[in-house]
Amino acid sequence: MKIRKAKEKDIKELCKIEMSSGYHKKKFNFESYLQELFKKNTEFFCSEEKENLNGYITLSKNGEIGFLAVSKKFQGKGIANMLLKKSFLLLNEKKLKNYF
Repeated sequence: MKIRKAKEKDIKELCKIEMSSGYHKKKFNFESYLQELFKKNTEFFCSEEKENLNGYITLSKNGEIGFLAVSKKFQGKGIANMLLKKSFLLLNEKKLKNYF
């Protein structure tokens, strides 16, 4: 399992992860929203295993975690924890004192 910076081409797969996380009761078009965040220079990180994405997290410039999702079938394997640790390391490197 590795954590990497997501690319704009990953957005469709990130939407699938979001919708398969079990959080949303109804299906909706999440893709345009993530594309807008990507254009606003929100940072996206994703977890990947054997070239398959299974989780992601978004970070705004001010240290806000916007979204964190893991595909339902990969939950309980520590992926969200890995994504959060990566985010906190990055935020510490940027010397942000507050993040939420």
